[in-house]
Amino acid sequence: VKFTNCGIVKLSASVVSLHDDRIDVRFEVRDTGIGMNEEQTARVFEPFTQGEDGTTRRFGGMGLGLPITRSLIELMGGDELHVESTLGVGSKFSFTLPLKTIAPKTEGKTPKPE
Repeated sequence: VKFTNCGIVKLSASVVSLHDDRIDVRFEVRDTGIGMNEEQTARVFEPFTQGEDGTTRRFGGMGLGLPITRSLIELMGGDELHVESTLGVGSKFSFTLPLKTIAPKTEGKTPKPE
């Protein structure tokens, strides 16, 4: 949000696949912010790295958000955090997480043995 002074930041989630005990959900965050070139995109997951030297002065922060996010996604069993970006246009970050499902409780009924 801090890199999008005007425009949009859109978060979306969609079901990728259903399994007996889990659901795979794809998350995307898109923005119309400052964007990055290919060189910046290649470094964006390195700790303490900003897109450009002046970014820290203009927007604050130390460049830990994306490396921490990537680690959390991996710890939760998700796939790699992907980035697509165009300088001056915006960025898209996406990943898929496997989430465990819970069988709904039946009120006042005893579950039948299988």
